[in-house]
Amino acid sequence: MPTSEHLEADRQELPYRRRAGGVAFGAPAVLDVQDLRKRWLPWITMGVDDTTHVIVKTAWMTWNHTMTADRNDILARPWTSLLTSAGLRPFILGQCRAPNHLAPDAPETGEPISKLRAVWRDWLYGPDPLRRLQMTVLLGALTTHLPVLETPDPDPDDTDPIVQHLRYARAGVLHQRYPKDPWNDELSQFFTKNATEAVLRTGATVRVITQELRIHRAWEPAKPWIDFGYAGLDDLKEHPRWLAQLAESKFHRCVALYHFRKKDAAETANALRASYQADAELRKEAGDNPILHHLWLENHRTLLESTIKNQVGHDPAGVAAQIAELDEIEPYFYESRFFVGLLFARAEQPAEAARHFEAASRGGSGRGAAGAFLAFECYREIGDTDAAQRCLSVAADLDPMLDLGHYRQLV
Repeated sequence: MPTSEHLEADRQELPYRRRAGGVAFGAPAVLDVQDLRKRWLPWITMGVDDTTHVIVKTAWMTWNHTMTADRNDILARPWTSLLTSAGLRPFILGQCRAPNHLAPDAPETGEPISKLRAVWRDWLYGPDPLRRLQMTVLLGALTTHLPVLETPDPDPDDTDPIVQHLRYARAGVLHQRYPKDPWNDELSQFFTKNATEAVLRTGATVRVITQELRIHRAWEPAKPWIDFGYAGLDDLKEHPRWLAQLAESKFHRCVALYHFRKKDAAETANALRASYQADAELRKEAGDNPILHHLWLENHRTLLESTIKNQVGHDPAGVAAQIAELDEIEPYFYESRFFVGLLFARAEQPAEAARHFEAASRGGSGRGAAGAFLAFECYREIGDTDAAQRCLSVAADLDPMLDLGHYRQLV
């Protein structure tokens, strides 16, 4: 069974041997590239498919709905999270065997990405803070960070909510790119107390807590910020109810992570319940609005994933409902499906673990490659040689640096 120390929840090391030197993506042996492209379609064409990952659909939603909203509507400001990691885009495009249509020397493309190419520079570097905000978040969702890094940091003394939101969003992109830079801590702490809007103060507080837990890997310094965040929840009432519920759900989910790190199962469960309650209220408020529904779905998917991660090492039956819901709304997302596989692997159910690890491979990314490899190991354990060979080939298609020759001899 997969028991490698590389499979801990917050670590991204791969569980297999890689060959030295750079190896280019070649023609896939067994990987369904067209299927994978659908999941990452906004990153390739700025289109969307029914099977597109929710986290990737954020780019499409920002371009097609947020940027077309009335400028006086609060929904013209992007409230999505920046969750995908820096540097992922080139790897994903390689897995999909797709060109980078946003590159300066890329050939002309069809709609809609050609429209984006025509305006993104003017919007990102232009005088309109709303357009700069929208494009900053869009490029962050595409993990196209370098242009954002070249923009000046907005005036910290400017109290205009849009300018502050722009500075907050720009900081989020920089955090994606340089998560261990001390500047991230300083700027987030600045926003916790100086942001004009409560939603940005709460969001910054979540960033500070998350930074302590995930980057500094320490829960003690996070405790004062937990208390600070609770004290500021009432201030969220100044916002539309949907925005308050979104911010509150994210805060409680962060608190759950804090208690999880302290190994306090009861308090972890309490915080998750509070997060789900706010999430349910957000769903009611969303109604048929496409932007609000996406905000809810993005939050809800992440909440389901967090619940499953917290269950790793325990009985999978405890999160059967969450797994079933992911099967409906996000069956192949590389991150959550990987941890479903890990959940069953730790429960010594290799056949079920293999199924979920293989599903993770259909989602792509480094987690997808790791999922394919761990499916290979699980199938090997239960004696299904054909399935093991198939998954090993998928892993090599997803990561050409995998030492395929070494593992072929094990089957």
